[in-house]
Amino acid sequence: MREFFYPNKVAVVGVSENPGNLGRNIVAHLQAFGYQGKIYPVGPRGGNVFGLPILSQIEDLPEPVDLAVVLTPARFVPQVVAACGKLGISRIVVESGGFSEVGEAGRALENEIRSLLQQYGMRLVGPNGIGTINMEIGLALPFSHMGSPPRQGHISVIAQSGGVALHIFAVMAREGLGLNKFLSLGNKLDVTENEALAYLLEDPGTKAIYLYLEGLEDGRGLLSLAQEASKPIFLHLVNVAPETAAIGQSHTASLTTDERVLAAACRQFGILWIKSQAEFLVGAKMAGQPPVKGNRLVVLSRSGGEALITAYSCREWGFALPPLPPQVERLIQERSRSGIIKPGNPIDLGDIFDFSVYSEVMAALCQTPEVDAVLLNYGPVYESERPEAREMARLLVEQARAAQKPLAVTVLATLEEEEFFRESLNLPVFHFPGEAVRSLAYSRFLWTRGEPGLDLAAPPLPAAAQIGAILAAHPQAGFLPQPEALALVSALGIDLAGWEATASPQEAGAAARRLGFPVVLKLAAPSLVHKTEAGGESLNLPVFHFPGEAVRSLAYSRFLWTRGEPGLDLAAPPLPAAAQIGAILAAHPQAGFLPQPEALALVSALGIDLAGWEATASPQEAGAAARRLGFPVVLKLAAPSLVHKTEAGGVLLNLQDEAAVVSGFGELAGIAGEHLPPGEPWQVVVMSQAAPGPEVLLGARRDRSFGPVVAFGAGGVGTEVLEDVSLRVAPIHAAEARRLLAETRMGRLLAGIRGQPAADLEALSRALASLSQLMAQFPRIEEVDLNPVRVFPGRPGFLALDARIKVGESD
Repeated sequence: MREFFYPNKVAVVGVSENPGNLGRNIVAHLQAFGYQGKIYPVGPRGGNVFGLPILSQIEDLPEPVDLAVVLTPARFVPQVVAACGKLGISRIVVESGGFSEVGEAGRALENEIRSLLQQYGMRLVGPNGIGTINMEIGLALPFSHMGSPPRQGHISVIAQSGGVALHIFAVMAREGLGLNKFLSLGNKLDVTENEALAYLLEDPGTKAIYLYLEGLEDGRGLLSLAQEASKPIFLHLVNVAPETAAIGQSHTASLTTDERVLAAACRQFGILWIKSQAEFLVGAKMAGQPPVKGNRLVVLSRSGGEALITAYSCREWGFALPPLPPQVERLIQERSRSGIIKPGNPIDLGDIFDFSVYSEVMAALCQTPEVDAVLLNYGPVYESERPEAREMARLLVEQARAAQKPLAVTVLATLEEEEFFRESLNLPVFHFPGEAVRSLAYSRFLWTRGEPGLDLAAPPLPAAAQIGAILAAHPQAGFLPQPEALALVSALGIDLAGWEATASPQEAGAAARRLGFPVVLKLAAPSLVHKTEAGGESLNLPVFHFPGEAVRSLAYSRFLWTRGEPGLDLAAPPLPAAAQIGAILAAHPQAGFLPQPEALALVSALGIDLAGWEATASPQEAGAAARRLGFPVVLKLAAPSLVHKTEAGGVLLNLQDEAAVVSGFGELAGIAGEHLPPGEPWQVVVMSQAAPGPEVLLGARRDRSFGPVVAFGAGGVGTEVLEDVSLRVAPIHAAEARRLLAETRMGRLLAGIRGQPAADLEALSRALASLSQLMAQFPRIEEVDLNPVRVFPGRPGFLALDARIKVGESD
């Protein structure tokens, strides 16, 4: 991968003198970004571009190059790749489109190129991308216009969409975040996201990675890399729902991934799955700071109101506000101008205008091991104090860096002050205290490596800090002004149509042009409740105004830093009953569901207890089986196509004698004739009726990206309704299974609450671990569904009451 980022000589194929030629943009970028290597433009018409001669064909290169960038029509790309192979050019970037993303003809071109790569031992990035960037050496290969070079920094980006990447670069620069390296995957014909990620995880210039994908084929490989990673990985995988599949296919020929499995895998392996670029930008602001090693935070604030908002966010995100060191309390009391400030944490320094106090306080905090991080709400109160305030800020940042004390800064002043921190102090800043608190929380979890059972990917609701600030600005009773009301609704996460508030016909006209016609005009006044009746509404015009969007987007970043032990048990020995299980599977080489008796036998071989059962084929057999098992019994209709027995009437409970069993068999035979396809074999399973108790689900399935996955949740007929389920990538050990149980409401209920006895959670955990090993060791098994599983609080063990196992075709 190194050659894609550090070439000494680059050939750009597809360049002409035409001002609209895209290849010449690549040459322009290389020169503008300060690339010092040799550049060889290539194009059939020859000529000159930016002072460099254009070679008419790649064979005219005066010397071998390290990297060839190809931007020709798709039909010519295979012959260019072949020419590169003959010249010994081993690394190629193809930015042309028109391949698998457009259909079969493009897919055939990709197959031709793939054969050439194998023939010549070459590696290729793309096609249908915008190349690579390395800010360290000025390498910039996108054909799209980039304007001025991005800020150089420590964040690297891997993206399938060039447009998404260019957008993120621009916003990163505005937020004070610098780019280090970038790779555009495109269609991933050869180089994949996992290869690029593996390189960047080892790259000394990269401290955090944003990974934008529209399809994930090797999720298992991604998890393996994340398991060993020491850098935060922001995964922005957007093509995870069926309704987006067509869009994703037309753009990058990618596949969808099950959303719930993706979320569970990311939680388990310490990857942050984000859903917008804004979430990444917020989380990345702390990537260059020292780690927060605990939950003890001291807040310095020039605003009492912002101090209160910060304190609320600290409580929300699990930070303690410890008492101040005695010397800091004394200092504040002595230097307070009015003497009305009561020393405490948060420290309200709004009454202190001697900025040397700030540095003295920071010096004491930096030397206090009981303080894990400092948050500064900064802002000059008067224009005249700006130079002194900036010098104070510079000193505080230097003190924190020298002491390796994490420092988050919220700027409560003008954009010029934000720019001062970004440009002069090289420190990204936050717009709101809640953002800073959340970023510190992510850093803390990076250090502590997570807390089992917490759903850290879910942001807390509601957005109380933002809403509180809006309400605090309007202390009087009555209706909020319309702009503030809309902002409050946005803070709740409710999407609004685009809007702007205006005060004159000219402003309204300009706003309408910006938003695009048609629009609606609404008269907004506190006393005007019913606009339509008063004639105050005419067409609609919304624009999003999200003062709290950045705060909400930070919510996922805490988990980014929680790189907990994934709990995989990859070294587990073969299952003791592996031979018996193999024999059961070998007896059924065809794909589909195992017959019920074989499924139950396989589960029993795993060491999972079942209620006593026998499979029967006649009323007489059923009656005899019931006598052997002992009454009461349950009858269950068993057939491969019958997924939900209860809904079909295929389960008869509490049969107390043989006559009821014989009659019940006849009833189930009628249901079989009504519900099953003609000719499908069926049986009636006679099972001992288990004692009452809560019901759970133990399940597993094989995900096409992440491989085997196990699940636990509420079971019985309420499984789909309650949706109380948690998942893990398999195989896992029993300790990880125990953590999985604790993530569900049912698992916490079974642990015993309010003096109620607990169920045997250790037995359930061992069963889940065994189920995960089954999936790992027998790839033919596609799904296992043990539902219901009856548990007995206050007693050891549990009983599985039903089992369905789906297998693939035998090799």
